[in-house]
Amino acid sequence: MIASQLYLHFEAEGVTSTTAATMVSVSAASGMIAKFLFGKICDMTTGFKGHLAVGCIEIAGLIGLFFAGGSAWAWAAAALYGFSQGVGVTRVIFLSEAVGLVAFGKLFSFILTADLLLASGPGPVIAGILFERAGESYNTTFFLVMGVVVAGIISMFISRLFPPPVVEDKFEKAAAADTSEIESVVSRPN
Repeated sequence: MIASQLYLHFEAEGVTSTTAATMVSVSAASGMIAKFLFGKICDMTTGFKGHLAVGCIEIAGLIGLFFAGGSAWAWAAAALYGFSQGVGVTRVIFLSEAVGLVAFGKLFSFILTADLLLASGPGPVIAGILFERAGESYNTTFFLVMGVVVAGIISMFISRLFPPPVVEDKFEKAAAADTSEIESVVSRPN
């Protein structure tokens, strides 16, 4: 919801249209770098820690956008907010760790569908309405998104209270059985 409004936010803060477009490009480039970096971070730690870091970075980026206005700090805020777009990677890793691979497919397809529907449907409309009601400012929208991110972080901690059920995978079980047969044949004396 916010990424599509960044250009308009920068223009509303008094930045020229060329500078605003360049700031959005910086934000997008930062997001591309983050996707690679957070994949590695999740590999080195856990999906939970990577996803938590992305949420905190997004909140910091939104606060930066709120306070930076049209100043030079807006460049750093745009890059920081863009960096939070590493969520595309961390969301998948965290969710698979949180619910297990058996439930992952169904749950992720629901989350992805809801995310895309909100981002392309009512999200921009709500942001536009809040922009007009707040006197040509996206600050209210930033706070709304921060609230959603905080709710997401809280739900992450709650999800850790309920570990996913252990489900035996029939393919892994069959592979283990095949391996034990081979090992018993190999280890027989002649």
